[in-house]
Amino acid sequence: MKRTTSIKYWKRASLWFLPIIILLVVLPFVFKDFESEDGSLEFGYTFSTKYAEELGLDWAAVYIAALNDFSPKYIRIPAYWDRVEPINNIYDWSELDFMLDEALNNDTKVLLAIGRRLPRWPECHDPHWLPGVADEVFERELFEYVETAVLRYRDHPAVVAWQVENEPFLAVFGECPPLDQVLLQQEIALVRDLDERDIVVTESGELSSWFDGGALADVVGVSMYKVTWNAILGYFYYPIPPAFYYYKTKAIEKYAPARTVISTELQVEPWTPEPIATTPLREQFRSMDLDQVKSNIAFARKTGFSQVLIWGIEWWYWLKVEHNNATFWEYGKTIFN
Repeated sequence: MKRTTSIKYWKRASLWFLPIIILLVVLPFVFKDFESEDGSLEFGYTFSTKYAEELGLDWAAVYIAALNDFSPKYIRIPAYWDRVEPINNIYDWSELDFMLDEALNNDTKVLLAIGRRLPRWPECHDPHWLPGVADEVFERELFEYVETAVLRYRDHPAVVAWQVENEPFLAVFGECPPLDQVLLQQEIALVRDLDERDIVVTESGELSSWFDGGALADVVGVSMYKVTWNAILGYFYYPIPPAFYYYKTKAIEKYAPARTVISTELQVEPWTPEPIATTPLREQFRSMDLDQVKSNIAFARKTGFSQVLIWGIEWWYWLKVEHNNATFWEYGKTIFN
């Protein structure tokens, strides 16, 4: 009888102590700081001509100011299809030529994003002449645009890698048709045939395993968002520790063809229900104030990434020139310098 009672006691006790033991073993890894001790983390940013214009800014002025004030070593530039081929078979490379030449003059390396789906809403940036064409015509036109872009810039010294499409596996975001994985593979193969530079495929940092991109790319680029908004939950704060990104990166490096993972999109701008330009500043700062920006930068340092591209410097400039608030822009100088 006593033996039976003793067994029951230890069974009940194990229900309490086992989770505690697991927590004591796991928690140090969950909250570990993976910041590089040699200071090798390199910050850069994504620059969008479209987003700058959406905020009512002269995109070229913003672009030059950021290069001059931040002196980044690495930036990402989208080659929006509707801007480089506004008329079918007639290309306008003036914007990209200007940006790449200025980057070169600043000794800044460029990840050039090409494809139909590229950074910034609505994600798919189709030329006005494209809707309604047959599938086989669309594929031909897409490949012509991609090939023409790669051939034009593969000898440009500023371009060090190609991003093909943007978060192609993230079906829940953007105004885009369903993913055609065969077409994506063909697009990547085309770029590989044309140039030997690395190919980057981007993934949602929080909502995917990264292995789809890791199977296709040399480098996987992932987003890092801390504060988002949706109609059901309102503002949502991701309860994810740096270890989440660190261990997923190690898994990709060990088990996927891709060599490594970088962050191509670290949130430093608000995510609000309405467009930024029409949202009151008080509401914007609910999602992203300067303290949150600093927290996000500190968080990124702890992930162990070697490269992080921040997302939202156009908004910083807008605050500076439209609202006489230069604190974000001035803080940005400390990140890069």
